Amino acid sequence: DYLDWNGKKTYTVRLKHLDHSSLFLRGFIRGYFDGDGFSDKDRRRISIVGVSQEMMHQIYNVLINFGFGPQFYFKKEQRSNRKTLYRVILKQEQAIQFIKFIQPGNSNRIRKWGC
Repeated sequence: DYLDWNGKKTYTVRLKHLDHSSLFLRGFIRGYFDGDGFSDKDRRRISIVGVSQEMMHQIYNVLINFGFGPQFYFKKEQRSNRKTLYRVILKQEQAIQFIKFIQPGNSNRIRKWGC
């Protein structure tokens, strides 16, 4: 029982609290990245994407607590059938350190990085 949401789960899902062990939070970030993360080796950038603003803020804060310096962006959609997309980004050396830290389970996310 780690997640909570109000209404439509996709848009409101969040961790019930952040006072989990470092091991749990690292595994959670790894799983989230494996499902909804992207890597761009040429630009040396990692992106974690979602439509739940609270979840993305939680991921941002967890990364800060792990010593990373993520950036937080959002893109408000103009089309009524699209939702705002929230993105947590790590660039340059931080992206490489992130890959080494979480050791993604989905090798397709990092196959070009050679980490």
